[in-house]
Amino acid sequence: SSGINAEWPLRPGPKDLPFNYENAKKVVEDIISGKIEAKPFQSEEPPVQKKRVQRVVAKTFHDIVLSEDKHTLIEFFSPYCGHCKALIPIYNELASRARKEPSLVIAKMDATANSVPRPFESRGFPTIYFVPKGKSTRPIKFEGDRTIEAFIKFMQENTKEDLKFVEPEEKYLKKKEDTSNENAGEADSGTCGGDSSSGQCSGGKTEL
Repeated sequence: SSGINAEWPLRPGPKDLPFNYENAKKVVEDIISGKIEAKPFQSEEPPVQKKRVQRVVAKTFHDIVLSEDKHTLIEFFSPYCGHCKALIPIYNELASRARKEPSLVIAKMDATANSVPRPFESRGFPTIYFVPKGKSTRPIKFEGDRTIEAFIKFMQENTKEDLKFVEPEEKYLKKKEDTSNENAGEADSGTCGGDSSSGQCSGGKTEL
């Protein structure tokens, strides 16, 4: 669905305009008249959750990612990104290892099909943030190696709680092996732009 949603940033005018009634009134009038194109709220329909990794859309972002009683690791991805495809088995295994920790959610959202709210940004894919419980306005961007060990260490370092991780289920290990074989070489296959050495793609839409 589309349409303007007041809860999401429109960013329609110059950033250096002082905020006052007259300027706000002028911006609204310009949007209505079409002089300024506001960014529409965009969201897929909420999916049925069938996997360990929670699939988030813009409509469910607040309830899942910004929950006050959960820690959340959220990945913004593009379905066209080879780096994102290579991350799938690792991310699935991480979610499997976190299955006994009720206060932790491992989630992902297609940033090419859903509006990304501030203060989050997705200028390359994948982009990953950790949102500690009760700190929804201060997400922490992950910039380390995309390994199970690095993700776990990153989350533990950014919360005072001792998060529980267990051995992964065998089916996730098998999927990890199968997906790795399927995606061998895809990270540099031309499915998206960007510097391959950075481990991020710049293809597709970014922040909406």
